[in-house]
Amino acid sequence: MTERCPDAVCIGPAQLLLHRFRFARHADVVRSPYDRVEGLLWELTAQCLESLDIFEGYPTYYTRKKLLVRQHRRLFRAMVYQMTPGHADLLPGDHYLTALLEGYREHAIDCGQIYQALDECQYMEEDNVYEYELWVKINDYQTAHTRIWANDDYNARILGEAQYGQGNVLNYTRLPDRPQENSNW
Repeated sequence: MTERCPDAVCIGPAQLLLHRFRFARHADVVRSPYDRVEGLLWELTAQCLESLDIFEGYPTYYTRKKLLVRQHRRLFRAMVYQMTPGHADLLPGDHYLTALLEGYREHAIDCGQIYQALDECQYMEEDNVYEYELWVKINDYQTAHTRIWANDDYNARILGEAQYGQGNVLNYTRLPDRPQENSNW
């Protein structure tokens, strides 16, 4: 944010209520009555907002909405970017995901919703999905092997950590491609 909008002032952590975090190649929020999204609240100048609108592809890729936010037990409405309709759940690219995780960690925001959104992606590009075998730590005394499907090595590790906890993927191996059994699938 500070690179795109040097005049923006970080107010601090806040929760977007009645929404959940998801990926549609990029971060998005969708209405969900029992969820909340962890994030940061920023004070923006008009020039910052104009710069962000260009960066976020407003109004064709993202739109802006005033939504209910909670910060320090106070409720108010804040402007939130939300994807325009029609974007399917899709895993983010490696660089995008890395930058997002770094931002969350830099501001001490729990990354759990990112890992959950990765795990919930229902659609992956069919031509770029591979089978991986993961060696994971179950507890201090047990490990296990499991298999998952992912776009690449990085996402295999991230998806494994989403399921077994951060730091619990001890090793992962992409398995050789198998010929398709049913070409009509």
